[in-house]
Amino acid sequence: MKLAADLAGFSLGEADTLRKAMGKKDRELMAQQREKFVSGCKANKIDVRKAERIWDLIEKFAGYGFNKCLTADTRIEMADGSHKAITAIRAGDLVLTKDGPYRARAVRPSGVRPVGRLHLGNGMSVRCTPDHPIFTQRGWVNAGDLADHDLVAVLRRLAPRESEDLVPIEVYGEALGESLTKAYATVEAGGRALRIPWKRAMRRGTLARLAARFDSPALHALAESPIGWSRPRGFTREGEEATYDFEVPGAASFIANGIAVHNSHAACYGVVAYQTAFLKANYPTEFMAALLTSEMEKTDKIVQYVEETRAMGLRVEPPDVNVSRAQFTVSGDAIHFGLAAIKNVGATAIDSIVKVRETDGAFAALDDFCARVDLRLVNRRVIESLIKAGAFDSLRSTRAGLLASLDQAMDGGQRRQRDREEGQVSLFDALGGGDAPKAAVVSPAARVPEWPQEEMLAFEREVLGFYLSGHPLEQYREVVRRIGALNAADLAARATGSRVLLLGQVSAFTESATKSGNRMAFATLELVDGSVPLTIFPEPYRSCATALRHKGPVIVKGRADDSDKGRVVLAEEIKPLEEAVGNGNGNGSGSRAEAEVAHACRIRVSAAAESLTALFASLKAACHEHEGQTPLFVHVLLPEQEVVLRIKELGVEPAPALVAKVEGLLGPGSILVEYAGRA
Repeated sequence: MKLAADLAGFSLGEADTLRKAMGKKDRELMAQQREKFVSGCKANKIDVRKAERIWDLIEKFAGYGFNKCLTADTRIEMADGSHKAITAIRAGDLVLTKDGPYRARAVRPSGVRPVGRLHLGNGMSVRCTPDHPIFTQRGWVNAGDLADHDLVAVLRRLAPRESEDLVPIEVYGEALGESLTKAYATVEAGGRALRIPWKRAMRRGTLARLAARFDSPALHALAESPIGWSRPRGFTREGEEATYDFEVPGAASFIANGIAVHNSHAACYGVVAYQTAFLKANYPTEFMAALLTSEMEKTDKIVQYVEETRAMGLRVEPPDVNVSRAQFTVSGDAIHFGLAAIKNVGATAIDSIVKVRETDGAFAALDDFCARVDLRLVNRRVIESLIKAGAFDSLRSTRAGLLASLDQAMDGGQRRQRDREEGQVSLFDALGGGDAPKAAVVSPAARVPEWPQEEMLAFEREVLGFYLSGHPLEQYREVVRRIGALNAADLAARATGSRVLLLGQVSAFTESATKSGNRMAFATLELVDGSVPLTIFPEPYRSCATALRHKGPVIVKGRADDSDKGRVVLAEEIKPLEEAVGNGNGNGSGSRAEAEVAHACRIRVSAAAESLTALFASLKAACHEHEGQTPLFVHVLLPEQEVVLRIKELGVEPAPALVAKVEGLLGPGSILVEYAGRA
């Protein structure tokens, strides 16, 4: 992407289209991109021949993803002797390779490609692309380039019994030569004495007799090898159809229809993986900034990588009109959010902001910003999105105040810009001070209180697509840990069909009808580090339809599955968190959890606390918000004793939200929920 942008003038969107063409193995789109790339290089005064050479190198790298593809009817040999269709291969499957059993990665579609059938002399065949490498006595050779003198590696036990069983000289030659030199003066002398026919291949039975004669472990191993060899009988093209491939790290091969074929991508991705690991280990801040920039248009990826960045101990700062550029940038040990990731903020607006900032210095206030940037490019919608994203937080005004004073600031800015265009000089211009003093006075409207946390986060999500400065589910991290709920990254690594437990918030929900007329639903579950699509079939939907409309956090139990759009969860049970915890089902411990019922909620208050009356009023309000059936006890801690008060007129529902509120007032450990089912 960087190469296309710097040499051919591709925009971020155009460069991403090129990346997708490479990733999706779209040859037609790659051809279109070639013309665009060469034309762009020519416009930037780069020699056309050099541009074409650079493109050839790009396409060569992309070619690693364009080859090694097989059709859907291919059978993959498993390590246990069974076989699977290539489309059924999943991450972690133990497949058989020419070098033994290895773990595979999940199968991936490779698009519709020209395919053909490779025929072998022993009757075996496989359907693949012409450029799919097949293992022979001279190494890997594309299926369409196999010669009559080649011998193709096959799995012996799958070969027809009547087929010719040969071993290539390239395989047995060195081992036989060592055995002959031990018994005879020269290899030639031994060959003449034993009348060994030095041909391109030797029958396996002959090799076995020689192994017994010389008592050679090396020859015995070759004679008893599970790998056999067969001559190719041609490659017949059969048109175009959907193709598939998968990786086998460490092996670089697998057995398809009994034939040894090349594993997908292994060599090139091994190099890339090493380079990537080196950069991440030695330049973590720069690496993560580049990674975030590369996925700027994918909200789920941004959320995942922001979480990963913070887990690495690095800071991700909100966007800032005085620091940020279009892409994610590095400043010291922090990564600053890219302005291009904010909705409604286009490239021309960003260019205007950055140009003015670099020419005339940092912005001092909102009215200073509106007076200096081109308001024809940076309009009200752009500035409003910047405010909601927190890009003006460094100006030390509340976001609510900035939005309240926006109209006034824009009116003043337009007036100053109009005066400049008409040639009117202000007092500050005459004194050489510019359009306005940098220490601009903040208007009274800008001093309005900040929005509530929930509203501020909602605005962030509106313009960024996710929460940046906080998360509504942040207060439940301890609950997530306690019940063993998965995050988005863990979910992606789970095997298809495995049971999963999630804690999140339903953000989108649509109902649908099946062909039989039953109602089912599709929903999106927001997690702290991303979102997960949910599919709720008719039977579970009947019991959880109400929970899907719940505004607060919910517990979801189900199974992981894969769809055309990626990982999805087939939900079997959905309950509001309060209900799940109240029933004891929230800790994922099975039958024991179901026996646990909260029988007391105890709150400890120090008598030495300041503003005790106000503190008790806040506690009472919090408990009324979570009124329920669990008895409430208040422990008043005096200097020499502890007084326990039973609050008979009020019971509570000891949900995590109540625990968070009480600990926010009194500190960690100030509230204890006791369960009847615990020792």
